[in-house]
Amino acid sequence: MVKEKVLKILEERKSEGIVQSELLKLLKVSKSYLSEILSELEYSDKIIRKRIKKDYVIYLRNYYKDEPEKDYIKIGFIKALEYFYLIPIIEKLRNRYRILIKTFDNGIEVLKGLINNIIDVALAPLPTVLIFNIIYKNMLKILPYGSIGGSHLILRRSIESYDKTGEVKFGTTPLSSMEQFLIRILENFGLNLDNVRIVYYTSADKMVKDFNKKYLDGISIWMPYSMDLKNVFEYEYSKIFEIPCCIFVTRSTINEKTRENLIEILNELNINNLMKNRKEILMKFIKLSNIELKRYKNFDVKILKDINLRKINKFIIPIKNTYIYT
Repeated sequence: MVKEKVLKILEERKSEGIVQSELLKLLKVSKSYLSEILSELEYSDKIIRKRIKKDYVIYLRNYYKDEPEKDYIKIGFIKALEYFYLIPIIEKLRNRYRILIKTFDNGIEVLKGLINNIIDVALAPLPTVLIFNIIYKNMLKILPYGSIGGSHLILRRSIESYDKTGEVKFGTTPLSSMEQFLIRILENFGLNLDNVRIVYYTSADKMVKDFNKKYLDGISIWMPYSMDLKNVFEYEYSKIFEIPCCIFVTRSTINEKTRENLIEILNELNINNLMKNRKEILMKFIKLSNIELKRYKNFDVKILKDINLRKINKFIIPIKNTYIYT
């Protein structure tokens, strides 16, 4: 059963292959069991495993093409629909490189992947990038490209109806744009932050489950996780903030020519064509990143170039609330 699933996934990925850790995440089996399956398939000459940095890339033998003249680039990001514009960027990079995709559960994990040489390029939440840049300044290179949109504060009732003095409990992800958005919108609507308890989640799926169980009064989350929540009030990030929610960043040790190629492609990104063909591009992104999408609805995303990095360094709002980690 698992073996057939492995072969099916590899068939879908064709010459792109898949990172072994990403395959493990999709199959939801133990690491040792997957290793046994892959060893068996490798022994029977059905697959090829190629060591790339700290991971393996798996290919069906029929689709593997040894192209030593092409370097590898690993791109990491969170499963967020607002990142759909990665598709034309990736397609252009493929003309020069072998592209490997790795998804993460939250922004902290994305940046840890960058620091630990697991990925080369990240599209990550702005506050996470700024904080990691303070800690690991010589290891990161922030690029002035990013976007706004596709994120929401989800509540069961209008925020105006909340008791301004009563305790409320909200879920979000730590050191993220969602955290900053949550605090800013609560302040805008006059809630006393001393009465707010923030529950930090490393898993968006777990956050949604707790919201559905009524453990939380609200959640600050991104699409597609907000899309299947019905009969709720939604407050859009892009209607509150004019500041990027995410931004591109590379390791400082990445090949300078590779960084220049990436910047060139980002500069050439045709935003009008992107929005005109948004649904088609979005479907490609959903397939690439293995997002489970039950229904589609329109959402606004604004692509940003030439972001003033000095200006946004003042973006992070200090948090003084009671923290709960889950």
